[in-house]
Amino acid sequence: MRLPAEATLARERGISVGTIKKAYDCLKQKGLIRKVRGGGSYVLHDTGDETEKSLEETAEQLLHDLYWQMGGYNKVLKEILKVTEAYFYQEQKVSVALVECNEEMLHVLVPKLGQMGGITVEPYVLEDVLSGKSVIKGNCDLVFISQTHYREFIRYAEFLGLPVETFVLRETRETIAMMATIPKESDVYVLYRSSHFLSSIGNTLKLLQEDRKVFFIGEQEIENFEKMRREDSVLLLPPDYQEYSGVAVLRSIARLKKKKCRMIPLNYEIDQGSWINLVNAKRRLPRTKEKNYL
Repeated sequence: MRLPAEATLARERGISVGTIKKAYDCLKQKGLIRKVRGGGSYVLHDTGDETEKSLEETAEQLLHDLYWQMGGYNKVLKEILKVTEAYFYQEQKVSVALVECNEEMLHVLVPKLGQMGGITVEPYVLEDVLSGKSVIKGNCDLVFISQTHYREFIRYAEFLGLPVETFVLRETRETIAMMATIPKESDVYVLYRSSHFLSSIGNTLKLLQEDRKVFFIGEQEIENFEKMRREDSVLLLPPDYQEYSGVAVLRSIARLKKKKCRMIPLNYEIDQGSWINLVNAKRRLPRTKEKNYL
C-alpha cells in the first residue's frame, strides 16, 4: 500500500513536514515501509486487517516503481520483456558426456550435438572409460551413447548413478547416395586411423554388394596404395580426415585427387528420432540453477 506524500499528510494533520519526514524515516529503519526516490513510500508489512494485495495490485505497484526508476513506460516494458524471456526461455547449460568407441566418430558428433544449444559436450572414448584411463567428470548431467555400445556401458553408468540416453548413428544421405554409385567391379579401400573405427562402420560396408573386394589400409600405408591401386579403385575416407590426419596423409590424398582417384568421405549423423529423444531428455532435467531476475 502506498502512503500519502509527506507534504500532503502534514497538511491534512496540521503537522510540520519535518515531523512527518522523521516519522517516515523511523518506519523505514524498522523495516515497515520502503521509500522509492521520486515514487513515494510503501508499506512492507501490513499490520491492520487488510487482505493481501491481489496480483493486479502487486503488478501495478511494481510497474509504478519501475516507471519512476527508469523514466518512462516504454523503457519499463522493454526491460520486462527482456527479463521475462530470459527467465522463462533461457535454458541452463547441461553438461553432457558423449561416449563412443573411436575418436573419428567423436570428432564428428561433438559439433553436431553442440548445435542443440544449452549444452557443453565432453567426449570420451569407451575403451578408456571402461579401463579406468578416463573418468567421466562429476558435474556430468547426462550421458549420450550409441545404441551399439549401450550394453557395454550401462553397468558402469548405473554404478556411478549416471543418467544415460542412447542414439542411432547412421550414414548421411549423401554418403549412401555416393556409395550406391560405386561400380560393382571396382575395388574399395577404407582408410583408417584406429582399428576401433573399422569396427563401427560394419553397417556402412553392408551397403556394398556382398561379393565386392574391400581392403583396409592404415594411414601409414597410403603411399603404398598410391603405387598399387587400380585405375577404378575407390577410397573411403574417415569423416574427420581433413582436420585430424597427418600432413603426409593429406599430401597423398591431394596427389590422388589430381590423379582422378575417386574418394568418398564417410559422413554420419544422428537419426532424427534419436535427436528428438536427446532434446527431450535434456529438457526433462530439473532446473538446478534458478535465477532471481526481479
